[in-house]
Amino acid sequence: MEPLGVEEVKGIELEILDEFVRVCSEQGIRYYLGYGTLLGAARHEGFIPWDDDIDVIMMREDYERLVDGFDRWRSSERFSVAFYRDGRSVYPFAKIVDTTTLVKEDFARKDIRTGVWIDVFPFDRVDPEDLRASKRIARLSLTRSFIVADPSVGSSLLAKAAKRIVCPIAHRLDAVKYARLIDQVARDACDRDTGYVAALVDDGYPPRPVPDRVFASAVELSFEGRALSAPVGYEELLTLHYGDWRQVPPEDRRAVHVAEAYRLPR
Repeated sequence: MEPLGVEEVKGIELEILDEFVRVCSEQGIRYYLGYGTLLGAARHEGFIPWDDDIDVIMMREDYERLVDGFDRWRSSERFSVAFYRDGRSVYPFAKIVDTTTLVKEDFARKDIRTGVWIDVFPFDRVDPEDLRASKRIARLSLTRSFIVADPSVGSSLLAKAAKRIVCPIAHRLDAVKYARLIDQVARDACDRDTGYVAALVDDGYPPRPVPDRVFASAVELSFEGRALSAPVGYEELLTLHYGDWRQVPPEDRRAVHVAEAYRLPR
């Protein structure tokens, strides 16, 4: 296998993003840049310099259309949706992957691998006063994290010790089952319009409800030379997630995603 450098991974992610945007445009599916990618577009007009992830977000209805239809609408088999429903992912949200590549994440068990990807997060309706769904997801997510974790990797001696005790038991459980449960709880969290949405599948606890006016329409932001869709209230969304997002953080607060990426032999 051919190792891939950071810039090569970014280039592949941009190709995945281009395919994703093409599908969404042709199928009338709404998407928005999200999280660090939205921050990068708003502050740097591209990747955050120390980050190599691409995140997009969608309301639940558009998200379901995408995961159900992407593999029919794709331009080639190089691109595919990885999702727990077909057993191809242990995550409770979808990834669009490049099937000609392989990624080994530093924190995950060695048997859990995927291609270079972009993350696609669904936003569901939530009641900010009702935390029951979020609490249940937090418990399920903690268990899932031990199921997929590499017990030899940890941010501290205490974390490594906890993993060595818990992981041998947790590894007997089914990560796909827990991903399914997390997504189901998120979908069923609220059956009425409260004026708020959240990415329950990945928000942690407590959740971060976002007023749905943030997503009332879309505006274009520049990202690596591309005009891409962002929520009309993107500044409010960034403030909710990052506080003073215009301020570049000091080096010791810059989160770096660690993984090994390879191009598979043809």
